[in-house]
Amino acid sequence: MEISGYLELAKKTLLSPTEAFKKYKLEVGESLMYYTILLVINSILAALFFPKILMMIMPLKYSLGLLIMARIITGIIGILVGSAWLHLFVMLFGGKGYAKTLRANIISTTPMLLLGWIPYLGIITWVWSFILLVIGLSVVHKFSTGRSFIVLLISGLIPLIIVVVLALLAFSSVSEMISVLSSYSGT
Repeated sequence: MEISGYLELAKKTLLSPTEAFKKYKLEVGESLMYYTILLVINSILAALFFPKILMMIMPLKYSLGLLIMARIITGIIGILVGSAWLHLFVMLFGGKGYAKTLRANIISTTPMLLLGWIPYLGIITWVWSFILLVIGLSVVHKFSTGRSFIVLLISGLIPLIIVVVLALLAFSSVSEMISVLSSYSGT
């Protein structure tokens, strides 16, 4: 796909998402290229508008280039792993094709990556991207929007529950160590 095709995809995603998910049946490589383009745009815009934050993160002469490379590498790993996790639940609900889940996940990040760097707009773009992912899973896997929402809810709740349980275990362990240490200091 040429750059004009990726621009058209971004425009369609923002203005007519259902049509975008139906029309653009990207291969994995094309999906990852689109995602890479979005990551580069997001990184450059964030760096231009928030250079002091960039310099706090990476106070190096070539920090913008390093930031973009780090964003591309971590972003691609994150989207591949996240899509694989999501696809486990898509399969449980009858969906087929990891590439479809990956495509829906990548296309749904469009508002977050194009506009999420703008202060106070970030949370809106996260919600917008979530809604787009519900739509995307519905279109590519022929799910109802309710089924897509449940897939996303379950795939998100399980890691959240694990993190909460681990945090509670860590907190109780630290509390217990403090009480043991304080009992030694009292003697």
